[in-house]
Amino acid sequence: MTTALEERVEIVEDQTDSLESILATFMATANNAIMSLFATTDRLEATTDRLERSETEFRREMLEFKNWARASIARQEKSQEESRRNTEAFQKEMKDFKDEMNSYRQRAEADRKQMNKQWGELANKMG
Repeated sequence: MTTALEERVEIVEDQTDSLESILATFMATANNAIMSLFATTDRLEATTDRLERSETEFRREMLEFKNWARASIARQEKSQEESRRNTEAFQKEMKDFKDEMNSYRQRAEADRKQMNKQWGELANKMG
């Protein structure tokens, strides 16, 4: 009976060794999985940080662009307004010049008629 008991103890010890080996393998696998999860978490955190910095930089650049665009539009509108005023002033000067030229032309025509009349009168007196 002792031999059968010893055989059973030996079987139990073998099974215990086998279970301990399985448990050790499981623990090593679980430890590797946990370490892999930690490494993945670290990479995800680093990626998240980079993305947040990129987003912040992008928002800053977009704000700078919006400000530049607004200033550019304001400058363009100011330039267009100045150009419009200059065009209006030039058109007014041209109109005034044309009016003045027409006035000179009318006076010259009136003076020519008056002179022709006076020459006619002088010619009649002399002739």
